[in-house]
Amino acid sequence: MLRKPDDAMVLKAIGKNQQRVLAAYLHVRSGYCGVDLPWLFKVPRTNSYGWNDWFQSLPDGLRDGIVAFMNS
Repeated sequence: MLRKPDDAMVLKAIGKNQQRVLAAYLHVRSGYCGVDLPWLFKVPRTNSYGWNDWFQSLPDGLRDGIVAFMNS
């Protein structure tokens, strides 16, 4: 049985990766429109797509926890 991450784990992931988390969150909220990220963050596309790859590599529960936290 997979354990759901607790709030402390979610906050730690957000705290250590604030820019990545924000970029991934905006990507999810925009309906996965990848071209918006480089424009919003004024970064090369390779960096913003790397942030999304990092986010997708997280366990499902942690990704869901981060999105839920950012929505609140």
